[in-house]
Amino acid sequence: MSKALTVRTVEAIKPGPVRREIPDALLPGHYLVIQPSGARSWAVRYRSSGRPRKHTLGSYPAIDLASARKLASAVLRKVAEGGDPARDKKHARAPKADSFESIAAQFIERHCKRANRPRTVEETERLLRLHVLPRWRGRMVHDISRRDVLEVPGLHHTLTDSHFTERDRLGRSLVFMARTIADGWADVARGLGIDEDTAVLLDADGSAAVIGQGTASFMRMTADDVVTCAHGESLTTGPVDVSIVPRGGSFDVGSWQGDTADHHVVRVTAGEIAWES
Repeated sequence: MSKALTVRTVEAIKPGPVRREIPDALLPGHYLVIQPSGARSWAVRYRSSGRPRKHTLGSYPAIDLASARKLASAVLRKVAEGGDPARDKKHARAPKADSFESIAAQFIERHCKRANRPRTVEETERLLRLHVLPRWRGRMVHDISRRDVLEVPGLHHTLTDSHFTERDRLGRSLVFMARTIADGWADVARGLGIDEDTAVLLDADGSAAVIGQGTASFMRMTADDVVTCAHGESLTTGPVDVSIVPRGGSFDVGSWQGDTADHHVVRVTAGEIAWES
C-alpha cells in the first residue's frame, strides 16, 4: 500500500536501474518520478475520454512537495471539470498558425519547393534555420515590426522588395529608404530589390549569392542624400548608388560592394527618377 509522501521520504528514496514512479497516497494521481540518474520530478496521471494521460508538473527541488501538491490539485480539479491539461499543454507548445515558424514552413512548402530546384530549397531552409528562426521562433508574424526586420544580422537597416524589375519598384524602394532615414530609424538605409524567380542567399560571413532567373539590386542611401522627404511633398534626393548583380553573381553586404555588379547612380527630383550612370 502506498504512503503519503513526506519531505524526508522524497529525499531518502534511492534511484534504481530503471525509472520509477512513487505514488503520493495523500493525493491519488500525484507521483514522484525518479530517474536512474537520481533526477526527481513531479507528475500527475489521470484518464481523459477513456485514455490514460500524464501531465508533468516540474522538477524537484525547484518545486517542493507542498507546491507540487497544489499544482497537482489544480490539474486534477480541471480533469474533474472535464478538462485535459496534458492536451492543453501540448497544444500550447505547438506552433500557432500565425507564428513565424509556421509561416516559414508554409513558405517552404507552398512556394519554395514549387518554384525552385531541390538545392535552392535546401539552402533556403538552411539559412532560415541558421539566421532567422533562432531570432524569431515563437513570435507571431503580426508582432514582427519593421525595426525587427532591419535588425536581422547581415541586413541591418536594409529594406527588401520582390518582383523588383517586373513591377518597377525602384521608386517605391527609394521612398521607403528615405522615410527610414527621415523618421530617424537610421542614418544610412540600404535596399535590396529581388526580381521574380530570383533569390539572394545570404551567408553568415555577409556574402550574398544571386540565384534564379533575374537580378538583384543593392541600393544605398545616406542622410545627406535625402533632400526632401515629407508628407504631401514629392521625394527629392541626391545621387543614390545602385548595384545590379546578375544571376550567378555575388555581393558583400558587409562592405556593400560586389565585383560582379553593374554600378549605377540614380537621382530623384520631385518624384521623377533619373539614371545618371
